[in-house]
Amino acid sequence: MILTDEFSTSAGDGFPAALQDARRGPTFGVRSNGAGGTVTSYAFGVFSEALSSATIAMHHRQHPVMADGNPTSNYVENVGVQPDIPYEFMTMENLRMGGRPFVEAFSQAIADHIRASR
Repeated sequence: MILTDEFSTSAGDGFPAALQDARRGPTFGVRSNGAGGTVTSYAFGVFSEALSSATIAMHHRQHPVMADGNPTSNYVENVGVQPDIPYEFMTMENLRMGGRPFVEAFSQAIADHIRASR
């Protein structure tokens, strides 16, 4: 199982997408950021220390995916990875309890997944 949230970008988008496409385990949490590409940096200018970043490759999904509010796509870019087990962790309950409900929820989901795969 892999946890995703809106801060899961780049490899944090690509790795869960690859696991999901290969059906190697469920994703848990909220939609990833959708910044799924391979980025590199280039020196910008001869006399400066500035860098310019550019996306040189985009992550492609094995099969088209549907995401609420987005068209069907084979890309991770701008769509992100939709969790197999959605769980919103930005709640007052999680805030008040130091994240305990979230930890209990994903721990239970892991245990359920292990039991189901026996």
